[in-house]
Amino acid sequence: MLALVLTLGLALAQEPAEDSSAARPTLPAIELVAPSTTLTRDVPLMRWPDSDVEVTRLPAGTEVEVVYREGDRVRVRKDLDFGWVPADAIGTPTPAAPPDRAATDAPEPPSSGTDADGSAPSAG
Repeated sequence: MLALVLTLGLALAQEPAEDSSAARPTLPAIELVAPSTTLTRDVPLMRWPDSDVEVTRLPAGTEVEVVYREGDRVRVRKDLDFGWVPADAIGTPTPAAPPDRAATDAPEPPSSGTDADGSAPSAG
């Protein structure tokens, strides 16, 4: 009996797989946008794009992280809340803070013939 089960299992495992790409639905285009922006007006943060389930209300000027844009809706994150807001309520992206140059710039090595402070070497 065990041999029959193993033989049947091997036979099924060796059948060619069907081409599943023809059966897959096409997904709508998703546009990745800036990671941080502010809202231009008061909006409800909706749980789903086409629902009436409101997570919370976000006032104008609230900074949100944009996850992606789909049609006339944008999925955003505010702290621990995720949801959808109208695309026309999204303001211009908040520019990223420039890196701290003092932390990234290494001091330049002294040129030949000078000390580390730039003065002429003392005769020693």
